[in-house]
Amino acid sequence: MGTAELHPKGMLKNYAEGKNMILVESGFSLRKVLLDSGIPPELVAMAFVNEIPKDKDEIINDGEIIDLVAVIGGG
Repeated sequence: MGTAELHPKGMLKNYAEGKNMILVESGFSLRKVLLDSGIPPELVAMAFVNEIPKDKDEIINDGEIIDLVAVIGGG
């Protein structure tokens, strides 16, 4: 197995200890990778894998770069 990069944006950085990038193991669904990284999947509005929008059930491949966009709340 290889690795991929998670790039949390906005408030999602709080779940990544303020980091701009987290290395994760490839070969698993994005949902599992998020959970294993401590990022609640329900707070991710969009995930772009190599700049292409992907579903959270997509399997992450070696070398991919995943940009995570947070849900924006208001009220």
